Amino acid sequence: MYCASAFFCILNPLATLRHWFNLLKPDGGLGFHALPETSYFWVSIARNVLSKHGSAYLLNTPTGTIEKPRGLLNEAGSNKVVIQREKSGYYVPLEKAKESWITIDDFVPGQHPHPVTNIAPDVMIRCQQEYVAGIEELYTDKGVWNDITMYYVYAYK
Repeated sequence: MYCASAFFCILNPLATLRHWFNLLKPDGGLGFHALPETSYFWVSIARNVLSKHGSAYLLNTPTGTIEKPRGLLNEAGSNKVVIQREKSGYYVPLEKAKESWITIDDFVPGQHPHPVTNIAPDVMIRCQQEYVAGIEELYTDKGVWNDITMYYVYAYK
């Protein structure tokens, strides 16, 4: 069983993994991609800013460290877990990075309503200002590093 580039969106990963393991034959395996919590700078900075203002932006958090999927898989019943990390990324120009602030129309799988729906306009302005400050902290002479590291996770029943 393989889940490519969607598992990081699942809001109840343990229940999902338990279900998947129930479907596997003995010695069967599954694999999925997972993203570090720091992947895609706009996600991690927006998540941190919004959490300070009482709004949860959960993208990338279910499997954000190597330890998280390993622990989930062990708890779900895996007897063997293999995780490979492939580091990757690229630089984004500062002005383009500043424009990447999330809006009500952005991708938030599994979260309804959108995390920014109930934030007052004045608070959203402060959030965006904090977001830009976070972007500026990441700026180097090459731009803002966009980490697109991927974990390739494999587990066996």
